[in-house]
Amino acid sequence: MKSCYVVFIVLLVLVLGFSVVSGQPQYYNANSGGISNTLPFGSTAVTGYKTQHLIGPGEYMQPSPAPPGNITTLYIYMASTGGPTTYTNLTIKMGQTTITTFPAGTYSGQLETVYFRASGILSSTIDTWMVITLDRGFYYDPAQSLVIEISHCGFAGTGMNVFQSAGTTSIIRRNNHTGTTSCVFTYATQDTRILQCGVDVVPAQPQYYNLNTGTSSNSFPFTVAGGKAVNSLFLAGEFNQPTPLPPGQQITTVYLRTSTAGTRTFTNLHILMAQDVITTLTTGTFYAGPYDTVYSNASPTLTSTVDGWMGVRLDHPYPYDPTKSLILFVGQCGATGAGMSVRNSTLTDIRRVWSVCRRSSRVEVHRRHRTTGESFLRATSTAI
Repeated sequence: MKSCYVVFIVLLVLVLGFSVVSGQPQYYNANSGGISNTLPFGSTAVTGYKTQHLIGPGEYMQPSPAPPGNITTLYIYMASTGGPTTYTNLTIKMGQTTITTFPAGTYSGQLETVYFRASGILSSTIDTWMVITLDRGFYYDPAQSLVIEISHCGFAGTGMNVFQSAGTTSIIRRNNHTGTTSCVFTYATQDTRILQCGVDVVPAQPQYYNLNTGTSSNSFPFTVAGGKAVNSLFLAGEFNQPTPLPPGQQITTVYLRTSTAGTRTFTNLHILMAQDVITTLTTGTFYAGPYDTVYSNASPTLTSTVDGWMGVRLDHPYPYDPTKSLILFVGQCGATGAGMSVRNSTLTDIRRVWSVCRRSSRVEVHRRHRTTGESFLRATSTAI
């Protein structure tokens, strides 16, 4: 009897401590001085301010290119000495996108809150980095742009200035929003200025998982050049290591533990999720219940490492109920490059079915495995 392999998913709620100290980022875009500006830390002390900053793909390249992984710390290169200053509802959000210039108006794409203090205290020293340790890690893909949104609803103390680079004409990198004491922000202006900032990036590690001991390797669904679609089932309560996953979480990022190193570009890579009370898949057919398409990209590029975690940030979060089984569909309709096999462990029952995918992007004939295994996925979670 053939064995089969099912991708397993892990939900991560990464909560880190907070500190504001002077240090050096692992990776940064610039620290050469430039334009000193009060936004957002030194402007409108009474009513607050919000700025949105766009950091382009691969721009964290000093002293070497930043790898994929979780951003745990944000560094901002400061143009003045100030503080300690107390900010009301100090908030930092992050998101990723394929855009390389902001459209007109405020950026409305998906953003995750990575830091919040109802009363946050910051200090700065001119020509050094101000360091903010995030409340939770944010998965970063250097092939995409990073959006950083910083806001507050007013401050008490001495405001601070940040350093910015001038940017390129017509390439919009900053959106500015005036605030009110009730934390209502109104879009005001935008310009080409680039925040001089850096990050610490660490390998992604799950907080909750089912298994992480697999040594087998499987090519599905990523290494099949002609396309492959895989339907996988994860039972209720299987994400119980090191402790059971609590309810009230949202999956925001899917991570796969890969067994080979490489980079691949895919045609029409899709990820769908569903939940149900089923405990096995049906032989010879995909799960037929309603799905939520959580990721869809016509031509993404992913990079894997040996026994490392490869992440895919979802287009929107998926609310997860740990009392039900999770059904995962991953399909791609063409792959070029090398590497990207996934790790596996052997389980029982029908946990995976698969098919091929034609260039027309239609899923074709279903195939099956009767015994099952497991490769490794992980997903970042936030409270609903």
